[in-house]
Amino acid sequence: MDPYQITFESWDKVAKKYQEVFMDFELYNNSYDLFLTTLSKPNVTILEIGCGPGNITSYLLNKKPTLNIEAYDIAPSMIELAKINNPTATCGVLDAREIQTLSSLYDAILCGFCLPYLANNDVSQFIHDSYKLLQPNGILYLSTLEGDYETSGYITGSTGDQMYVYYHSETTLRTMLNRHSFELIEIIRKPYSRADGSQEIHLIVLSRKL
Repeated sequence: MDPYQITFESWDKVAKKYQEVFMDFELYNNSYDLFLTTLSKPNVTILEIGCGPGNITSYLLNKKPTLNIEAYDIAPSMIELAKINNPTATCGVLDAREIQTLSSLYDAILCGFCLPYLANNDVSQFIHDSYKLLQPNGILYLSTLEGDYETSGYITGSTGDQMYVYYHSETTLRTMLNRHSFELIEIIRKPYSRADGSQEIHLIVLSRKL
């Protein structure tokens, strides 16, 4: 079976469990705060891709209720929760590989930990498509699991469900962003301990459309 399909089916199964763990997870809050400081104009419009149960959108709206946010995820069960958690946001089902089907322009695009489930060619295409969807000087927020792409493969979660995880490096992301005319604003790394005791580095990259 297609690794993407396996990963999608797993995410659709674990939506409530994911919400329990990450809805109020604080590890990345300072990166969201930095993201908000880059958005100074009134009536800001934000596109969130891979929104899960809407945890990041919820944090942003609690900080700044006037934000206009569209939040999408490939898993219908995640979107059901996102709508409940964010009644003022527009939430819908959408594959991160199909954002080019959107017709609006946005002041910022936020993609929190969707990249670990996208192959390099799809990450590059996502950045390319994001450029087209952003207003001049628009902001792009990306986060991923840092590591050697060659070590990408299936992992089994605590629920027993499998997902195919792609690791991405700072160098590769910098190259892609430069190729698609983004300038780097900030790089943030967060050490993260998995439930099995293993350690990961979570890489957050904030950039601006040139």
